[in-house]
Amino acid sequence: MGTDIHAFVELDSSDREPFSGTAGIHSVADGDLWLERDYEIFDALAWGRSWDLAPEHRSPPPLVAPRGIPRALSLPVTWAYYAIVATDGTPDGRFWPVDAVVSADEAAAWEKRGSVRSAVEQTGHFGRTPPQLWALVSKPWWHTASWLRPSELDESLARLRYRRRLPFGYKLLQTIVDACVDEFGAERVRVVVWFDN
Repeated sequence: MGTDIHAFVELDSSDREPFSGTAGIHSVADGDLWLERDYEIFDALAWGRSWDLAPEHRSPPPLVAPRGIPRALSLPVTWAYYAIVATDGTPDGRFWPVDAVVSADEAAAWEKRGSVRSAVEQTGHFGRTPPQLWALVSKPWWHTASWLRPSELDESLARLRYRRRLPFGYKLLQTIVDACVDEFGAERVRVVVWFDN
């Protein structure tokens, strides 16, 4: 089994500091973008392939060292990256995918494998229902999470473009990012990535 990439384009439509809270953060799609398996690109974006190789077998380091998963995320990215830790019941299936709920014991086992904890607030009924805070744990098969600003994505991919033709999925990714930048400004757009194998 090889390494694959998971990529989301997020934008912040709020009127506050970009990406400083979850309100106003949106994913361009409800699922990750289809991007070809290309290990040279994975390493250029966030060391997605070389992360666990011996130093003598690693690709050159990426332009931006992996930053980890951002704290404030859109709901589709949160759904993809985390599972809810069910301690007091389970969340409404319209809020959270039912196949992404784990027990406290399973979450503890995932943490021993390197998973990290977070939380998400469920609001609903237009403010008539008190919000509920759910504990989260990252899925243990994900690794090397990071995020890139539009200029960092362009520079990372430009390093490769001179040596070969960029695959279609990555051209499409750049087109989506460029359209979001034109509409919202570069400081309000980012690409969130992580890998699995």
